[in-house]
Amino acid sequence: MSLKEKIEESLESKINIIVVDDEPKILKALQRVLGGLPYNVDYYDGPLKVLEGIGDKEISLVVSDNMMPEMSGLDLLAKINEKHPICQKYLLTGATASQQAIDAFNKGTINQFIPKPWDNNQLIDIINEGISKYKKEKAEQIRGQLKDHVLLKQSEQFEKAKQALKQTQTELELKKSLDNIDKINVPAELKQLAILIIGHNKNISNAILEALKKIGFYQCEAVNTIERAMEILIRSSWVNVILSDGDFIDGLKLYKTIQSQSGIHPKPSYILITTKSQKDEIEQAIQSKIDGYIIKPFRLETLLDQLSNVADKLGFFLDRSQKSKKEKNSFLIAGKDFNVCNTISNHLILGGIEKVSITHSGRAVFHILKAKRIDVLFYHDDLDDPHWHNLVRSLRAENIDYSDMKVVITSHSGIKAEEQVAHNFDSPVSFLNRRFDKSAIFVALNQILNGNKLADFNYRK
Repeated sequence: MSLKEKIEESLESKINIIVVDDEPKILKALQRVLGGLPYNVDYYDGPLKVLEGIGDKEISLVVSDNMMPEMSGLDLLAKINEKHPICQKYLLTGATASQQAIDAFNKGTINQFIPKPWDNNQLIDIINEGISKYKKEKAEQIRGQLKDHVLLKQSEQFEKAKQALKQTQTELELKKSLDNIDKINVPAELKQLAILIIGHNKNISNAILEALKKIGFYQCEAVNTIERAMEILIRSSWVNVILSDGDFIDGLKLYKTIQSQSGIHPKPSYILITTKSQKDEIEQAIQSKIDGYIIKPFRLETLLDQLSNVADKLGFFLDRSQKSKKEKNSFLIAGKDFNVCNTISNHLILGGIEKVSITHSGRAVFHILKAKRIDVLFYHDDLDDPHWHNLVRSLRAENIDYSDMKVVITSHSGIKAEEQVAHNFDSPVSFLNRRFDKSAIFVALNQILNGNKLADFNYRK
């Protein structure tokens, strides 16, 4: 049995016939004639009841009188034809059909006329023939839909295979770069970029992360969900660049979401990594004003070129003397308490300070101070890991010059005064108590601008 024949056979139990006539005697006569047919037949005494009753039901054949008070049979069949074009539509007429009915027949709105009075046997033959025609057309329609579905699935599978190949090629290219990492020369300024990698493909994200860390990018993290990425971006502002690895539409959607979030400030630069390479998609990315666009597969050098372009825009390649003249002061807020860090950051930003970063561990503070210049450091007394306790000692051991850095100690109380004094900061230091409002913060800043030392403060009061 062919596919078409199998489909036609499966349609046997799904045949629905509609019969409508406003004259009760004629409707009962039709019911007596058609009652023995092996199909589901519904009888209506008015066209409006037909339209209310059929709903979304698939209709196979309609037999309708024409002259009815609510609506003509021609109008009813025209409405049914809109939703059920392959349904067989028969019009009951007198000996002579009107010109309007003939026009409807020529347009395909009506498939056949049934004369009044009718011959019962002939009527059954007409109905069976109409159902046979409907089943053939419906089977052909289903077969076409199946064919389209199969082609669509094959196209999707082919596209997935292409994307998987590009992912694998990208992994191989990054692994090759790792084997020759010593030959890659990266400017020290470029390594100061703080990078957040976002991608569902852990292999690619981890490969990028491993490569960047081996080169010397200390401030680099990879996450695999958009939710985690947004949490990091809203709670802290240490990220300079986002590498978004994933589906093209999700990548652009994430970019637009970040741009619309008032809680993310300053907005990080955005580089989109994708397998999509069609011209219109690239144009869409450019129109969205993203900062970079990388098509897989790519080499590590391509990524570094994009990062270099971003760093150049951000002013990372100015020498130290130029930075002191052209860049605004950089502030770093360090503490485990997200709310405290965000409160201080928001007050600084609202007060006109643009370059504010946040971190939540002593190790991260050490790496940041090692990687780039920080003018003012806010640190909270709940950072109690070894790197934090020995920050000054560690900085001195690494020959990191922190003499230009000013420090604001933030605390819920003075109970850790000895630990804070033990840092032995010889640079200007101020102290900020639990009231972290705008005025208190800027009073503390004024104190360090006046050159106050740690010994100037009596913490035991």
